[in-house]
Amino acid sequence: MKSIELATKSLGPGHPCFIIAEGGLNHNGDPVLAADLIAQAAACGADAIKFQTYTPAELFPPDHPDYQKFQQCVFSRETYVHLQSVAAAHRILLLSTPFDEASADLLESLDLPAFKIGSGELTHLAFLRYVAQKGKPILLSTGMSTPAQVDRAVEAIQSTRPVRLALLHCVSAYPCPVEQANIRIVAQWMRRYPQCPIGYSDHTPTLTAALAAVAL
Repeated sequence: MKSIELATKSLGPGHPCFIIAEGGLNHNGDPVLAADLIAQAAACGADAIKFQTYTPAELFPPDHPDYQKFQQCVFSRETYVHLQSVAAAHRILLLSTPFDEASADLLESLDLPAFKIGSGELTHLAFLRYVAQKGKPILLSTGMSTPAQVDRAVEAIQSTRPVRLALLHCVSAYPCPVEQANIRIVAQWMRRYPQCPIGYSDHTPTLTAALAAVAL
């Protein structure tokens, strides 16, 4: 497995475990709260913090009951630039998950060190190709997928452009009962994709599964 260079950090064999704190939408659309999340993640020793970037109209029709809730959590480009400066001051990387092409374009314009792609987009091969052509490393979660689907996702990315790719074993349950974490998949992905650093995206309410994943 080859390592992936992400700005000032390195991810992969021979390097310390790379920890990404999940900021998600926990900022509730408040840039001050987002900055505090960055500071707290850095204080905890995380290497990066990840938010989510999307276009509400691509997720819901305007009359959907969740439309306004998600609309209020959208950050402008200027806010992201500010949060980048906050992250740099705390020596932590800023990442975000794009859910559509326009969001991927926005993140590309910010020159973030990598794209984190959520499990829900693993079978959206056209989107994976769109992101891959940008040439940035991709961190891809594999929740809800079969090995054949992961194979197709990897092939779609690498046939578009040979970018550095890491795969994250993931169980798409919120929360995921620890007995369903199936951490053995980490070892399975390591055997199946020796060219990719392998990680784990944790949704369990305890530390057990994450510690087991680190051990692997």
